[in-house]
Amino acid sequence: MRFKPRVLLATAHHVLTWRGTTLFPGMFDGEHTFIIESLNDGSSRLLQREKFTGVLTYLMKRRFWQQVETAFNNMNDALASEADKRYPSS
Repeated sequence: MRFKPRVLLATAHHVLTWRGTTLFPGMFDGEHTFIIESLNDGSSRLLQREKFTGVLTYLMKRRFWQQVETAFNNMNDALASEADKRYPSS
């Protein structure tokens, strides 16, 4: 699925939020947010959220939502792997 997301919020080293639409706004929209939290031990945690809205969300089958969850988990694993390569723990 291809879309041209619009950045809604970008704060260096903290938050990135975008919204993408399919066909036209209100049909099938996704608002995606990444939040980077600094933890007390000097490490960081990445939180990822997606909120889907629109008419088509009610028509999507369970299999579609399972595929979305799998894709997000794969993305999280890839991000963690890349972060570990670039910033190995000491």
